[in-house]
Amino acid sequence: MKKKLIRILSLFICFCLTTYIILNIYCNFNASKIYEKDVIDETKIELSDTQVEIASFVFSKQANPKFKRLPLLTDYFSSANRGAYIFVQEYGACNLFPDNTCWHCLSPKGKKIKAFCTSRYVVRNIGYKICYNYIFSASYFGNGIYGLENAAMFYFGKSYKDLSQKEFINLVLMSIHPVKYDTLEKVNAKAINDEIIEIYSNFEKARKKLKKV
Repeated sequence: MKKKLIRILSLFICFCLTTYIILNIYCNFNASKIYEKDVIDETKIELSDTQVEIASFVFSKQANPKFKRLPLLTDYFSSANRGAYIFVQEYGACNLFPDNTCWHCLSPKGKKIKAFCTSRYVVRNIGYKICYNYIFSASYFGNGIYGLENAAMFYFGKSYKDLSQKEFINLVLMSIHPVKYDTLEKVNAKAINDEIIEIYSNFEKARKKLKKV
């Protein structure tokens, strides 16, 4: 009986390892090899360190924006590399991938697989700041406005470099959901402002906690 259990356990472990290896191979095969130089050439802005940290916190609830090389399954369930995932989505929406994959031709499920697999390649080959700079160069902010530089001028009448932290949080939220967080809409102004204040407060707490580590 004991030998049988050991055999079953051994077979199960072999099955898990084989499945894990196959998933890694599949993920690597489906990842598009985006070139850092191409990303830099298409980037129009350069966020400050604080802006990158805020964007990271809004996207992933983590004040540390640096990408982490994680095992496949850990990466899938973690939010640590959310910025890389969003970067792939933005890049795909604006460009044909190097392997000639058309983002807009993929099914919703296909987009998720492509974004996840390619984000793992991005984490290992493209700097996190470059990714965040590209995201906000390409993002849509509602009312026909693309790019943080244009959005800052349209909504707040100033350069993106001069935005307060709360104003920047507002625009990060708009990049996620342009209609819901439209700063020109007076109906939800109080609810949006309350959410921004809460995010700012939580960000400051997370930032202080990170500095203590």
